[in-house]
Amino acid sequence: QLCMLPQSACSRVTAVYIASDAAEPITPGALCREFMMSSPLTSTDTRIVMEGGGRRLDLLLAGLYPHASPYIRLTAEEQAAAGRRLGPAVRPFPAAHEQQAWEGAVAA
Repeated sequence: QLCMLPQSACSRVTAVYIASDAAEPITPGALCREFMMSSPLTSTDTRIVMEGGGRRLDLLLAGLYPHASPYIRLTAEEQAAAGRRLGPAVRPFPAAHEQQAWEGAVAA
């Protein structure tokens, strides 16, 4: 698993291979994609090769996950600054409990 690989073990992961006995190739889940997009070991041009059911998909991480979080690869301070910059663009929430949850998350 990529998340268990010590950063000292390598400087860059050039490809990730997923082999399965499923009828179709299995893609990485949302959390795996987010992790790979934020990892210093991978980049948008990291190959993701998936095979299953005799079929192979060979994509770049950028093609598999084209809309990464705007906070990818930012420090905590840079994330906070981006949040302040993007904050005015956020539309009001239709329900009070949604507004309270958002305010709680921002305050945390």
